Amino acid sequence: MRLARLVFTEPTLSAVVQPAIADLQHELREAGTHRRKRLAAMLRGMWALCRVLVVVAVAPPPEPAAAVGASRAQDVSWYCRHLGMGGADRAQLRSPEINFASIPVGSNAGGLIVVIGSTAILLAGIPELRPFFLMAVGGGLLAAPAILKWRSSHPFSAVPPNTIASRG
Repeated sequence: MRLARLVFTEPTLSAVVQPAIADLQHELREAGTHRRKRLAAMLRGMWALCRVLVVVAVAPPPEPAAAVGASRAQDVSWYCRHLGMGGADRAQLRSPEINFASIPVGSNAGGLIVVIGSTAILLAGIPELRPFFLMAVGGGLLAAPAILKWRSSHPFSAVPPNTIASRG
């Protein structure tokens, strides 16, 4: 706990880290003296604690509730002003958003530019995602040779083996 106090703020420590440690201790107590159950409880608890600590370490600090409410009110007032909705009720407003799934992107150089550009914008706007992006790229680079070897030893044909055209 001394190390956790040095790394985390008091609200994070009391709201996230201490409950995770308490869960680990509870599971160990429930396992009793049985060695395998204690080992399984210890591994599960340590894995859960590690995941919690990683998430807490990379998550941005929460905004105070007042700031979130003020930000949302500004969004609504901007939306009303720019769309000429005057005094529209909040329940009637739709959030202006872009749905990436509805944007057609070809599998050519234009599609590659869209993917690289949107990834760069996302990583510039949310710096907390950069470690995950680097881990994903590293994992992909590590897995690529194995996937290429598998595909070369197990050829895939897009044509099913029993087609009407092959029946003479």
